[in-house]
Amino acid sequence: MSFEPVRSDTGQPCIKCSCGDCGKTEVVPAIHGKTGHDGEGQAVKKLQQRSWTYIGKRLRCPTCEAKRKVVNMQDRKKVKQEPAMVTPAREPTRADKRQIMDLLEDVYDTDLERYRHGDTDDTVADVLNVLPGWVAAIREDFFGPDGGNQEIADLDARLSELVAPMEAASEKASAAAAELGKLRVETAEIRKKLEAIKVAVGPRNLLKAGIK
Repeated sequence: MSFEPVRSDTGQPCIKCSCGDCGKTEVVPAIHGKTGHDGEGQAVKKLQQRSWTYIGKRLRCPTCEAKRKVVNMQDRKKVKQEPAMVTPAREPTRADKRQIMDLLEDVYDTDLERYRHGDTDDTVADVLNVLPGWVAAIREDFFGPDGGNQEIADLDARLSELVAPMEAASEKASAAAAELGKLRVETAEIRKKLEAIKVAVGPRNLLKAGIK
């Protein structure tokens, strides 16, 4: 046992503590004469001050604790050095390949080297519940490159058509904005001069002249 009530040569209650690995013993005085559970807890505290350890309800002397740490460190290094198990990549079955080939026949245009409508490798894979990589590999080998699809081509063409008129409209808008700015400046200047003239002439004379 790790803890054993004993008495010193003078009759003082003590606790003999034993290392759980090598059996080395050390005697510590019992606090207030307690040798039960409370006394054992006090004994552990005293031993920990002397570099003993109490892990998993097992006492170890300083020498055995040092050995335990070395073994643990070696075990950790061994685990790190062991190669991780590599899960082999999933491969399509013959049935998967046939399904992919059949659907690509319907949705891929080999002449234009692109998908019809809005299909892609991902949409084909989603329909067949297979991996997109499988679809891409079979398409590359038997049909053609990933040249987009008809929807992308249509939008691309429409975008090209819009660029020129958009730039022209932008230039007109810039010119109109510049002209508007000039008109605002000129209007502000005329108003300023007009107010100055009104102040100089005076309200009475302006009234006679019919200017309010």
